[in-house]
Amino acid sequence: MNSNFTTNTGNKIVDAVGKMNITGNVIPEAWYNTIVNSKGKLNMVAALVLSEIVYWYRPREIKKEDSNEVEYQKRFQDDEFVQLGYNYLCKKFNLTVGPVREGIKLLESLGVVKRHLKDVKTRMGTLHNVVYIELIPEGLERVTYPANVPDSDNTPSPTCDDILRKIETYPSDTGMTNTEITCETHTETTTTAPVAVDSFSKSNELFKGLKLKDSDIKKILSVSKNDISKCKRAIDMLNSQTVPIRNVTGWLIKAIQEDYQPIHKEPFTRKNSFNEFIHHNYDFAEIEHMVLNS
Repeated sequence: MNSNFTTNTGNKIVDAVGKMNITGNVIPEAWYNTIVNSKGKLNMVAALVLSEIVYWYRPREIKKEDSNEVEYQKRFQDDEFVQLGYNYLCKKFNLTVGPVREGIKLLESLGVVKRHLKDVKTRMGTLHNVVYIELIPEGLERVTYPANVPDSDNTPSPTCDDILRKIETYPSDTGMTNTEITCETHTETTTTAPVAVDSFSKSNELFKGLKLKDSDIKKILSVSKNDISKCKRAIDMLNSQTVPIRNVTGWLIKAIQEDYQPIHKEPFTRKNSFNEFIHHNYDFAEIEHMVLNS
């Protein structure tokens, strides 16, 4: 409780909340539209995990008592990356391993983070496959301030399996665990980030005829990292489908993320008069449609 809060706002609820000194991680509003799954919906676990990763990479402000000067330090011990194991994240957010793992994979596919597995030497022995997470500033800026990303930014994202392994000597006194990290209380003010993209005006002709909302087009552009060629390829694939697609936005997002490619269909030749049957060629979208609507 913040006992020093004495301001009378005129609203007893606001005054009561002001005394609580509520703390927590930052989740910018832009993430609701950029940290999304294949259906274009927010992956809340991924957003929570990213908020924790961002906290550890934010510099700690240290004020010197003798000179009142302010200096900044990193919060973690490693020279390069922060150690955030699955167990720590599960305990932090009261989650199971599966959603946490999938959330990190999504962040990797968006080019925001990258996992590293290290063998760490300590005084108690060697810890194998310790998970470290690298935060990619360009990717973080892309999902937080998508309006600031230039159209030509087509830097490929690291794949989920693109994990580095290396052996490092780390003078740790924390014992044999590779999951525990002491977390300090942190308080930040949530800020609002714009969600429009620069290439939106250039894509009107491309998405013309699909009758999509502007917000849906922005989601698709964000997932493609403003790569118009990827969007065009996905739309061409959509137009080639032989069954109606109900969720056009989700289908296009999945097509971009999984890089759908045209399937070349081979002509079918009937073997003999006793085997007269109709041969069907299905592509991935047709099979998915049949399963979801069965």
